[in-house]
Amino acid sequence: MRCTKAFDAHTLSHIALKELRRSAVQRVEARESPEFVAAGLRLNRRTIYRWLQAYQTGGTAALTAKPIPGAPPKLMPKQTAILARLVREKTPDQLQFPYAL
Repeated sequence: MRCTKAFDAHTLSHIALKELRRSAVQRVEARESPEFVAAGLRLNRRTIYRWLQAYQTGGTAALTAKPIPGAPPKLMPKQTAILARLVREKTPDQLQFPYAL
């Protein structure tokens, strides 16, 4: 069975991604072929094999999505909310910006 279009698992939340990985591993352990599982989930079969290898070396904990790397936010959540509200509710002229956003 050949997968025609890959599914972008990056769009899933970390919880949903862990559940998808766990489900795929369980299906393979229940004697479904990795190729069949990959096609059913619209994923590349190499992805299934990577998940299986991670599970075999690290157990269920290895199926958890890794934190997204990046610098910590420079603004506090309250500051971000205030800034977002200003941008939504005011025009650049009202805020005396020399340009439009």
